[in-house]
Amino acid sequence: MIKKIFILFGFATLFAAIAAVVIFFMIDAATESRFTDISSYRMPSSSIIYAANGEVIASFGYQQRKIIPLKSVAKIAIDAVLATEDSRFFEHGPIDFKGILRAFISDIISGKFSEGGSTITQQLVKNIFLSPEKSIYRKTIEVVLAYKMEKRYSKKKILELYLNEIYFGNGSYGIEDAAERYFGVHAAQLNLLESAALAGMIEAPSRYNPYKHPKLARKRMLHVLKRMYKLGKINKNQYLKALNGRLRLRPKSVPVWAYGYFTEYVREKVIKMFGEKALYSGGLRIYTTLNPLYQKIATTEIKKGLIRLKRDGSIPQGAALIVKHRTGAILAMVGGFSFRMSQFNRAYQAKRQVGSAFKPIVYTAAIANGFSPNDMLLDEPISFKFHNKVWTPENYERKYRGNVTLRYALAHSINVATINLIAQIGIGETIKYARKLGITSELPKNYTLALGSASLSAFELATAYGTLANYGIKEKLYAIKKITGPDGKLYYEHKDNPERVLKVSTGFIMTKMLQEVIENGTGRSAQVLGRPLAGKTGTTNAYRNAWFAGYSPDYLTVVWTGYDNRKSLGRGETGARAALPIWIGIMKRILADKPVKKFPIPPNLPPETLKMLNKQPQLPEQTQGGYNVDNENKFWEEIR
Repeated sequence: MIKKIFILFGFATLFAAIAAVVIFFMIDAATESRFTDISSYRMPSSSIIYAANGEVIASFGYQQRKIIPLKSVAKIAIDAVLATEDSRFFEHGPIDFKGILRAFISDIISGKFSEGGSTITQQLVKNIFLSPEKSIYRKTIEVVLAYKMEKRYSKKKILELYLNEIYFGNGSYGIEDAAERYFGVHAAQLNLLESAALAGMIEAPSRYNPYKHPKLARKRMLHVLKRMYKLGKINKNQYLKALNGRLRLRPKSVPVWAYGYFTEYVREKVIKMFGEKALYSGGLRIYTTLNPLYQKIATTEIKKGLIRLKRDGSIPQGAALIVKHRTGAILAMVGGFSFRMSQFNRAYQAKRQVGSAFKPIVYTAAIANGFSPNDMLLDEPISFKFHNKVWTPENYERKYRGNVTLRYALAHSINVATINLIAQIGIGETIKYARKLGITSELPKNYTLALGSASLSAFELATAYGTLANYGIKEKLYAIKKITGPDGKLYYEHKDNPERVLKVSTGFIMTKMLQEVIENGTGRSAQVLGRPLAGKTGTTNAYRNAWFAGYSPDYLTVVWTGYDNRKSLGRGETGARAALPIWIGIMKRILADKPVKKFPIPPNLPPETLKMLNKQPQLPEQTQGGYNVDNENKFWEEIR
């Protein structure tokens, strides 16, 4: 009877062994195609956005991860992870049978199936290839893949992949991102306490998150230290010192709201260029033109100016662009009072009526068509009839000066004289030069165009004024210098593409005329900066929008203020009162450490041009009532 039992047991064992081998080879064959993907597998990693000075200003990714080689991880951190997760990693094969036995006994005692006993190799293949379900079949596949992994890759390579793959909580994947996020250091700089804390988090990142559960996190950290001491990874003195040590966490990171409008603009550009998958999992390195100091200056000055304009408990919105006009590089971008409160970017997404900030385009068309800054324009009451409606444009102070020069009319933003000018050069010719300067929006085909009835973005206005600042060379505004892969491979690089759209003399003359706006016109308060500057104010009907666009020989800044619902800023809140003070605040701070520079005189400029510009501007007799500021005629809405 006993002999019979042994024979049956032998057959059963043989059958089980044969079945196990068959199942193993079936699973081996079934998983072969899945495993071959490891050779081309790239861990999803976040894309990083850098400012011009190399500062990290944002990152975007499904998983926040920065991939590094094993040599860039501190040895003490490697020891901590191995002591906690797989102390015999370099001694056993893909499967740790002693660990499995311990886990099996633990399962019997607890009465439930667990994942205990998994080696680092098993954990890695599970994270890369498998779902988190708990089943015998899934566990079997895990074992087969672990064997395949160790057959093809060294232990060090597997450990490197593991340290880059694992999750540390708080949206952080990989030991490099975790080291930076929790402690503000690179993985190579981790100390003993930091290493023990991170190693302890691997088992349950949420439970042992030091921000959320500091007591549990410390208890787990002490457990790791005890394991390291027991295994001889640290000596007694290190252990005792660590027990009394204090873990210093970096303040919990929050979105960098100060850069929000700029980085969101960059994010949309990158998605348009390469798609969402590349941005969120491709580990792109995006190098931008942003000057962090200028961004902070613009943000601060916009907020100060908008708070000053607060009425009836309501704070208006604003926008600012700072541009290196010689290249078109965007140095700062503010799209509203607060990115946290509103992500709508009024610097490039919004189009607002620009008022008299459009007038330089009219005068550019005139100069390009042979007009001289000293030619005369008539400033007297005038009326136009549109579709049985009479439009009688007025100057801001409702006074008229008779004959005025072009340079005087622009400096003092005289409405009627400008309308008479556009009537002479033609609406079509004005639109033609608006397009040359970089205006792409639809423009009204009537005389209200002269007073800025068009709705433009700050981007368009910056492009147009930048072209004048460059004496007729148009540069496309840009924020991204180059984009590389995580391995440094170049995917994109900005190439300057300057386009001459005006004669040098035309651009130079317009810059000199815009200097007069500040020297003795509507922008005269900017004289406080004590250096050569050029620019123009802009105000629209009922004081709904206030603008100032202006530049130095090197920097261009455009400022807009107003309400999204077209509510009035308040009577008298013109471009000179509502926008110009913000512009002055920005330019004062960014130019503070810069030498005073004059606008350069172009080479080969005709002598008669300089002679003409040096001539004293004609001053009309009737100037009482103050100088003129911008105004959008009240009939615009009716006749558009």
